Amino acid sequence: MAKFGYKTRDGRWVLATCLVAMRAAGAQSDVESAERLFDEARSLMLAQRYEEASPKLEQSQRLDPGLGTRLNLADCYEHTGRPALAFQEFSQVAVESAALGEQERADVARKRAARLEAKIARLVVAVPLVNEPINLEILRNSSPIPRADWNRTLAVNPGRVTLEARAPGHVPWTKHLDMPAGSSIRVEVPMLNPIVPRAPTDLEGDGENAEQLRTAGVVAAGLGLIGVGVGTYYGLRAPVLYQRSQDQGCNAQDECPEDALETRRRALRAGDTATVAFIAGGAFIALGATLYLVGSDHEKGSVSLHVRVLPGNMASTALHTRF
Repeated sequence: MAKFGYKTRDGRWVLATCLVAMRAAGAQSDVESAERLFDEARSLMLAQRYEEASPKLEQSQRLDPGLGTRLNLADCYEHTGRPALAFQEFSQVAVESAALGEQERADVARKRAARLEAKIARLVVAVPLVNEPINLEILRNSSPIPRADWNRTLAVNPGRVTLEARAPGHVPWTKHLDMPAGSSIRVEVPMLNPIVPRAPTDLEGDGENAEQLRTAGVVAAGLGLIGVGVGTYYGLRAPVLYQRSQDQGCNAQDECPEDALETRRRALRAGDTATVAFIAGGAFIALGATLYLVGSDHEKGSVSLHVRVLPGNMASTALHTRF
């Protein structure tokens, strides 16, 4: 009860006392409501109306948790075709009752759980830490699986199970499972691929864009020719340097004396540079020719460049033209 005969200058004492009294009254109200709901649920269970009893027991358990309530709730789950939930509740009641020294209740719950063993399926959703993007969410039949249940054996009802993994900025993953009673399945969630938006660049080959296309084509082709020139220079230089290193004592396995090692390295670098320059030059020449042709065509044409990510963190590009 709140005391109003005395208070401090700012009134904090009275406020704190009132809050304590209000919380005590609220707790008492919760206990009374929980008892009332439990009694109503027991009457429904005696009449075998388990579907109606379940929500009352669930609400009673939320208001005032108790092992007796959970034991009755597990019984309702079993009678309403939810063996996985019943198994989980019976198993937990058995563990907690044994810890409290309530051996009779523990034995009853353990036997009821054992009776359900053959009626449930077991599922392990394995999530390797290396595969976890930020804010990864995993769902089973559209309901989130708590992180605490990842990489653990879960009791599930037999039948169709749909697993989903999703995270912002990533391609979602879905897997459908058929799980008969008694089965045990382990599913590993793969690494989710990041979403790379397709970025088409369409340039029209008629009107005011035609001149821009032709100019861009000439520039691209010019860059390509420069690349081919660089590739030619290093392509001719590489065998000269390689032969020089041979004369200095290197063999085909790139084993060289100290004074010839740098010459062999220069030969290898020249070969690599030539390869890259030829590839880049050829690509720019092809792009330049395509742009110029599109810009020169009297009909509408377009060029689109598409980039996408493939499994394994590989990327691909594609150049599409239309005349």
